[in-house]
Amino acid sequence: MFEKCTVTRVKGKHAYIELIRNPKCDGCKACAFHGGDKIILPAIKDCECEAGDTVVVRMPEKQFPAASLLLFGIPLVCFLIGIVAGRFVGGELIMAVMGFAFAALGYIISVLADRAIKNNRAYTPVVVERIYFDVKYNSNEENLQ
Repeated sequence: MFEKCTVTRVKGKHAYIELIRNPKCDGCKACAFHGGDKIILPAIKDCECEAGDTVVVRMPEKQFPAASLLLFGIPLVCFLIGIVAGRFVGGELIMAVMGFAFAALGYIISVLADRAIKNNRAYTPVVVERIYFDVKYNSNEENLQ
């Protein structure tokens, strides 16, 4: 699916696009509008664009199903593993320290996995074309070419 979006900022090989909700978005849930009409998403740049440009974006056909698991589940599981491992090593202080150390490790794993997913074209929007002239047709005026 292709959408017309506005670039809000550019950082490296990613453009941050403003996507406006339309009726096709109702069953998708890939962008997580959460009741709003607009959302800012990172998109991979396949063409040159700057902030303020109107672009055509190829939206992902898949969504990463375990995104919330990646964000919350991995650090939580690592925290619990650290607590259990700490129980066998020493007292309550060791349990707490190992729990937080393992949670930090889980967070690092989550960040690295998120970076890998962010650059995967199957799950991330891709800017495919810059629109140079966005002519809107008005039935009361002549449409100049």
